[in-house]
Amino acid sequence: MQLNRINTPIYAGMTIAVPTKLAGATLMDFSPFPSQIKGSGEKVIFVDPNILAWGAYNTDGHLVRWGSASLGSNYCPDLGRRCHTRSGSFNVYAKGSANCKSTKFPLPYGGAPMPYCMYFHNGFALHGEPNGLPGDNASHGCVRLFESDAEWLSHDFVEAPDFNDHHKGTKVVIEPYGETNFQPTEKRHLDAIINKKSKENLETSQQEYLPWDATGNLDL
Repeated sequence: MQLNRINTPIYAGMTIAVPTKLAGATLMDFSPFPSQIKGSGEKVIFVDPNILAWGAYNTDGHLVRWGSASLGSNYCPDLGRRCHTRSGSFNVYAKGSANCKSTKFPLPYGGAPMPYCMYFHNGFALHGEPNGLPGDNASHGCVRLFESDAEWLSHDFVEAPDFNDHHKGTKVVIEPYGETNFQPTEKRHLDAIINKKSKENLETSQQEYLPWDATGNLDL
């Protein structure tokens, strides 16, 4: 369900996107992030609240994995305000185990599970979400991930500060809300259908945005 940015149970009447051409395809074929960027000599994780996704790049600028994300909500009722994730460039400064928990939420005593937490700015962290992602930005500011993705990041990609990296952990870049640098192919195609573009335009989109079906049939 990475394409739909959810891993909660589906229900009757729910609309989801399903690619029609899956033969030989992998999850990387549906990435909203470019497969290659200019390498900076350090690993970096890009997180974009506009496309609800993250992408992990190695030191050579190659995308090694991507996945779904849920960032800070436009409004948190318990706080009575917006609680967007802070945008900017940060470094992971601490990592926790599968038993990591919030010390603040739910108010007033905390205790919410944050498995494989990776703190990058004050109380903001990347972490797994045991209850699943809803397909929207719904957190108090942390970056919620599929639990399996958080485990992979924590164990196989993210490095905490140490002497070898000049006491800087893995870089995390949070894109600003409303200003994405990444254009997910599946979102553009869904937008074309929602906007009721002509069949001819969809056929043009198909040539540019494979593997979606040119007829607009998403097998929903």
